[in-house]
Amino acid sequence: MSDMTETPSDTPQTGTWLTLEDAARFLKVTVRTIDRRGLVKRRLPNGRAEVWVPGATSDDASDEPETPVAAHEQALAVSERVSDMVRQNAAPLLEALERSEARARALERELGAAEEQKAALLRVVEIVRQMSDADRRDADAARHALEERAAAAEAQAAERAAELERLRERRWWRWW
Repeated sequence: MSDMTETPSDTPQTGTWLTLEDAARFLKVTVRTIDRRGLVKRRLPNGRAEVWVPGATSDDASDEPETPVAAHEQALAVSERVSDMVRQNAAPLLEALERSEARARALERELGAAEEQKAALLRVVEIVRQMSDADRRDADAARHALEERAAAAEAQAAERAAELERLRERRWWRWW
């Protein structure tokens, strides 16, 4: 590193000394890229480094000397902006994840109910398998008798409804 205070003699171009940050801003690159480019550097008494930037003017230097506190505040502001952006971009993802988890819980409940129904049906199937042929005939006959009773009750209810309708159609003075 060069400890020069004047314009480098091997650079005939006009330019000025800028801090690494100002040089990076002027050249629109990162500070690391400034280091890689091998620009002429000098170290100031306060420990800060400056580089000779051809084509730059003193107007390109920042007005305020950057202090460690200012750098810390700037880093904190950048960190907060990044955090806000991540939070904004993650919100829809978190909502989708919550919906997916809720749907998964609902499906688990449905699966549990379906498994219980399956177990009950398997018990009924086992009972039916254990029934003898005679028992099946008796059950069929009982079912048939119940169906006949239901049909008779329906027919009787239909007759009563028709009779009630006929009575409603009669004039009231004819009842006396």
